[in-house]
Amino acid sequence: MTILGLSAGRISARFGSRNALLAGPPFTLASFTMLTFAHSHPYDLLIAASLLGIGIGLAFAASATSSCRRSQITRRASPAA
Repeated sequence: MTILGLSAGRISARFGSRNALLAGPPFTLASFTMLTFAHSHPYDLLIAASLLGIGIGLAFAASATSSCRRSQITRRASPAA
């Protein structure tokens, strides 16, 4: 999650923030599905946690990047008088 969060700008610039946002939920779904059915070995939990980190990292970072890029500054704050 941290690694993808730090590189969210580059991912959004290369693939578009919408594509990065749409890539996150399948990783999250795979993680929860794996936790539901395959949780007998500690490595299963490690893989599921990694998939969850990738999914949430892509989705949250891309949504923040998308909203920041689409917002426009219409008025600037003036210095205090």
